[in-house]
Amino acid sequence: MGGLASVPVCRVAPTVGPSPVVARVPQAVPSLTGRAPCGSRVLVRPTAASPTTAHPPQLRVPIPRDDFPTPQTHLHATRGTTVANIKSQIKRNRQTITRHERNKAVRTNLKTDLKRFRTAFEEGDASAADEAFRTASRSLDKAATRGIIHANNAANKKSRMARKLASLDASNA
Repeated sequence: MGGLASVPVCRVAPTVGPSPVVARVPQAVPSLTGRAPCGSRVLVRPTAASPTTAHPPQLRVPIPRDDFPTPQTHLHATRGTTVANIKSQIKRNRQTITRHERNKAVRTNLKTDLKRFRTAFEEGDASAADEAFRTASRSLDKAATRGIIHANNAANKKSRMARKLASLDASNA
């Protein structure tokens, strides 16, 4: 399983100075048990610097791997991040993108038509509401036929609009 658990780890022995810091070692680092490979993770605790050296001396000892947190193993991929290498899947991805764009356009037009009916109803304009009802009803049927919304959802919305239109006509008559 990769991650931190597969990397040899070393820690600087407790000395004077700030708390340990996790760092990547750019080259092989000698430890009490041998040499750590290039790029391994170590905890570094600086010791008191001697006046002749720019960097403080450090003593590294092996530590158990349980001291490091385990990396997250299940990352959720977002839409469009995977790259297919099979021809049929590449084609399927292209088709999905095309259909998504087409469905998005139909949904947007449907929302616009429903909003036009809603505003005409709220304004109390019966003729504009009647025209908007016909347009929205047609858009709902098209969306249901294409599978963009469920047929029952379209029927329920048309029924609600028809009741509102009837109540508007009754109040104006």
